Formats: sequence, structure tokens, C-alpha cells
Amino acid sequence: MLDQATRTNSPQLTLDDHMRRTALLTQLAIEFRETLDAATIIEQALRVLGGHLAHDGASVIVASPHGAQHALTMRAGVVQPVEPELTRALLERGLAGWVIRHGSTVALPDVSRDRRWLQFSEQHQSGCVMVLPIRQARATLGALTVHRSLPHAFSGHDLLLLEGVAAQLGVALAGAQHYHNERRRRDQMLALFALSQYLATERSNAELAATIQERSVAIFDVDYGLLFVRGAGDRLAPAELPRVLREPTGAVVLERGAQAARRAWVQRQTITEGGCAALPLTAHGRRQGALVLIRTAPDEMAFAVDTLSLLCVFGQLIAGA
Repeated sequence: MLDQATRTNSPQLTLDDHMRRTALLTQLAIEFRETLDAATIIEQALRVLGGHLAHDGASVIVASPHGAQHALTMRAGVVQPVEPELTRALLERGLAGWVIRHGSTVALPDVSRDRRWLQFSEQHQSGCVMVLPIRQARATLGALTVHRSLPHAFSGHDLLLLEGVAAQLGVALAGAQHYHNERRRRDQMLALFALSQYLATERSNAELAATIQERSVAIFDVDYGLLFVRGAGDRLAPAELPRVLREPTGAVVLERGAQAARRAWVQRQTITEGGCAALPLTAHGRRQGALVLIRTAPDEMAFAVDTLSLLCVFGQLIAGA
């Protein structure tokens, strides 16, 4: 950090810092009120910050307990996504991940003295950095990182300015998250209602299976929805398969779904593991089959509690049909 005595003893510098912080927070408030998209909010914050605080690189990572949701960086005035592998390293071994896990600000006057600072490029081998948690209420949503290539280049006033930015980001991102969740729940309930009307009409087994699998992908935002039905000897067999899984390359996904379906069938309960959620389908006390949702992304997000509750309602509709 800079010599605080020098800055404190200069009333003009103190006033300038106060005006700079006020102008930044005001501009952020104006920008944030125009959007409820998390990626846009982050990009706006990085651009506004670049106009009020000198730095050699700034980034924002928004993460859940299961991985990164958004990761953007700004360098030389250009905002771009952070590579997934680098984001994963930052969350697992880097300073940003440490800040998110502990919810505490870290200010390093010299990054070369802390192993948590990952030197993934020549520009990051020296300098100073401030990493702040982005919080809302008691939850830590992510981390804001600002780096200078020279050691001891940030002041205490800069830290206060960044604390204001992180606070504004927390409010804006929490609002965007709440809006997204409510909109998703509304869309899911409307889709369930439409499905219940569809299931009330007479359909062939092939049509029914294909529709159930298509709707499960759309409603739960997964890569595959697989329906398994009970066959001879209480054995499960896949219903009408999506075309992509009929190819040899789909065998791995199909076997993964079949294993999850069998476990849910035997245990008579919903199971979630490895990006799969499997639900046994029961009607009038009799098991009819199993529905499996599959996510194939490298960062397989866990299924939220509200999603599993909705899945149970979805399963009851299917079992009745």
C-alpha cells in the first residue's frame, strides 16, 4: 500500500478520493438498474471500474458450491471470459477461491510472497493485488480481483473504493439471481401444466416416451432425459431413445443413465450423483419405471432442492400416464 500518512495529511487528496468513490458508485447504480443479466452486470462493473481506478487487470468470478457460473476479466480495456481451466484453478488453488470460501478480503502489497496468487503469466509474477468477496446477506456470491504490476501500488482509499464496488455487485447479482430463479420456476410450472394437458389425451407409447424425454430436457435444463419402463422380470428397459443415443457414441451416456435408473429402482427413492438425477416412477403403489436426467458438462452442477421437488411432481404425472 502507499504511505497512508502522506495521503491523510493532504486534504485535497482525501477530497479527491471521496469524490472519485462517489462518482464510481453513482455510475454503477445507474448502469445496474438497466439490466438483470448477471454477465452484463459484471461487464458493466469492470468497465466502470477501469475508468476510475488504474490497474493492470481486473476480474470477477461468480461461483456456486459446485463451480463457476460466470468468470470475466478486463485487460487493456477489453472484457473477455476467463478460460474454464484457469477459472477452475483459481477456484480450487487460487486467491479468488480462498476469498470465496472464507468470505474475507485479501490485500497483498507484494504477490510474490503468497503462494495463493497463481502466476499463470509473466504479468502476474510481480505486483500487488486486492481480492474482495462479493456478498449478499450471509452468502458469498463470488470474488472481485484487481491487480497492479508494481508492488505497493494500491492505497487504503483504493480498498475503500473496491469495497463499494463489491457491495454494489453483491446487491445487483443477488437481484439478477432472484429474478432468474423466479422466472425459471414460473416457466417450469407453466411447462408442467401444459404437459398435464398433453398427458390427458390418448397417445401411443412411442409418442408418450418421446414427449416426456423432450419436455424433461426443456424443463430441467439438462442434456438428456431418459425414460426407462418395467419389462419382464421387473427389469428396466429404455423407452423410445433420442436419436443421438442410438448411435455408437451414445452408448456411454445410455449406460450411465441405465445404472442410475437401476439404483433408483432398487432403492425406491430419488438419487443424485455424477451429474445424474434418477427418480423411480410409482403409480397406485406399483413401480412403473424410472426417469433419469443427465448433465454431461465437465462441471456437472448438482441438482438444487427445488429442482428435485419439481422432479417429483413431474414423475407423478408421468407415472400416472
